[in-house]
Amino acid sequence: MFRNGSLHIAVLDAQANEMRLGFAEMNDTARINLSQFENVFSTEPFAGTGTLKLTTLFTAKGQLPNGINIRMTLRDAATGNVVQNLRTFRVGDDTLVTFQTDLNHGNRQLKLVLQPVGVSQLSRIDLERWYVVDEAASPAKQLAHATTPNGLPEVFAVHPNYPNPFNPTTTIKYDLPEASHVSLVVYDLLGRKVTELVNGPKAGGYHSATWNPSTSSGQVLASGVYFARFTAKDGSGNVRLNKVSKLVLTK
Repeated sequence: MFRNGSLHIAVLDAQANEMRLGFAEMNDTARINLSQFENVFSTEPFAGTGTLKLTTLFTAKGQLPNGINIRMTLRDAATGNVVQNLRTFRVGDDTLVTFQTDLNHGNRQLKLVLQPVGVSQLSRIDLERWYVVDEAASPAKQLAHATTPNGLPEVFAVHPNYPNPFNPTTTIKYDLPEASHVSLVVYDLLGRKVTELVNGPKAGGYHSATWNPSTSSGQVLASGVYFARFTAKDGSGNVRLNKVSKLVLTK
């Protein structure tokens, strides 16, 4: 985290040869030093042949000096040596990065590593895990959450949008055990903000927001994949829940 800003990262999808890759485990929130960054943002080992895919959402908040460069590299899983520098990209406010490449490294086991570049003034990074909702579920399939005696949810939760894929509308339900400030924003694959479904205080309880792409953005949207970012903060401004949902619009 810079003196007046912070960087938030959500790995929406990481695959090697159609198999999902896991990144290093961390708690719901974590504060790490710069030297620990690549240990957290390093995948489990995978085979050096086939296709590698990555979709990541970065959000820079506050005043960051000219944004941040992130380098994506392949490393030998056994030695840690750099095998290939894949790409370097600049992260600003709400940057969605999609990347795909063919791997030609034989039987070597590799790891994908993300590294900040040219940020020596970065003393630490505050990370808030963004849980990703990437599987649609009908209301019948969604797990019921416990309710307190006063009728409020026991935990913060946001549910997969339904229907998904959808046309013309889809609904996202979310649960608040206490009064909270809620933000629910939809982005396209280029990281551009499409619409803001919710931005403001909400009472504790069960809520929903419906997105109709034909009316909310003021323009006709193409069919394809969109992302909805949900954030709930308590009365003290502490983030209680972050989730990113994948929305599939069909025509």
